[in-house]
Amino acid sequence: MKNLYAIFALVLATTLLFSCDKKITLDKSPDFMILPIHNGTRLTTQELEQATLSYVHLNAERKVKDFKRASGQYAQKGVISSNDVVALSAVENIKNYKLEIPGYEAMEIVIDAEHLSEKDAVLEPCYCDKPIRKVSYDGEALSYDNTSDVGAHVYRIYLTKP
Repeated sequence: MKNLYAIFALVLATTLLFSCDKKITLDKSPDFMILPIHNGTRLTTQELEQATLSYVHLNAERKVKDFKRASGQYAQKGVISSNDVVALSAVENIKNYKLEIPGYEAMEIVIDAEHLSEKDAVLEPCYCDKPIRKVSYDGEALSYDNTSDVGAHVYRIYLTKP
């Protein structure tokens, strides 16, 4: 019986030794995705294409460059997305953003993403190093739809007219 434990320990140690040599490849951070809604309906293509997301950095307002209509399955659903905003929040610690869509009131939203070590990132459902922890408006967390089993969410934003 002792020999069986010794063999098991040897196999386990060998497996761990050789598996630790492998470089872990993380997926890119999940996109920040929103679904703007007004009176229970999605926005028009024109409205979605005019949407902007901006932030203040070094006393200047800047636009999130890749904030645009989502592609693939999300395009048909009226989703707008950005990957840059995840890095800005997690790495640059820029958390406050202004969403503007012509014809609707501007919204100040908080996007809180965290920058993780590679060791911690592999434990995340998204298997990424910049998971989005919370998105809020007026201090309340926005509700979201789970869109996959890897941590991608579409946050619902309810717009009002001025």
